[in-house]
Amino acid sequence: MKIAVTVLLTLAAFGAGLFGMRTYLVQEPDAADVAADLVAPEDTLMADEALENATGLPIDSLVAIQLPDAPIGELERLRAQIALTQEQLPALLARLDSLETAVVARQDRYERAREIAASLGTLEDDDLRDLLVHLNGRVLTDIYIHATPRNRTKMLRALPAQVAGALVEHIAEGPGRQRTAARTAARDTTSTSAG
Repeated sequence: MKIAVTVLLTLAAFGAGLFGMRTYLVQEPDAADVAADLVAPEDTLMADEALENATGLPIDSLVAIQLPDAPIGELERLRAQIALTQEQLPALLARLDSLETAVVARQDRYERAREIAASLGTLEDDDLRDLLVHLNGRVLTDIYIHATPRNRTKMLRALPAQVAGALVEHIAEGPGRQRTAARTAARDTTSTSAG
């Protein structure tokens, strides 16, 4: 979920940056600069006429138009950046879709774990033990996290000591090492149920 939000914020910031650059890139040329670029200073009358012909506007209306201060190289660099970003956008959108799918799947998994955790109180200790030893570490962790404090205690009592210890260690360590602890809990659950 954090990744999806980060990607969305990054795309929003990028869009805001492009929108802000739009005013920089779309500025109109200054009539005086255009005239100076078209002809030599001694030919200002010809320059004014050429400018009027090129733009179709009277020279008086062109005086208010401003040319951008950025050199052509800078504009080309910005165009190249925009083109590159446009090329990357489909991949970023696909990544965003996959992250959204993963978030929905995780939410569904947690909802199922909540439902299962709510039903634990109705099971006898022996039935609960038989059920829990057949679960993998990830499912066991999800159910434990969503169980009530009373059902958590009941789960820990029903599990073999080694599996219960691995589960508590896994929960206490947090997300950084949870994958390793979940694998250990799953392995311990499997070896306990086999023996």
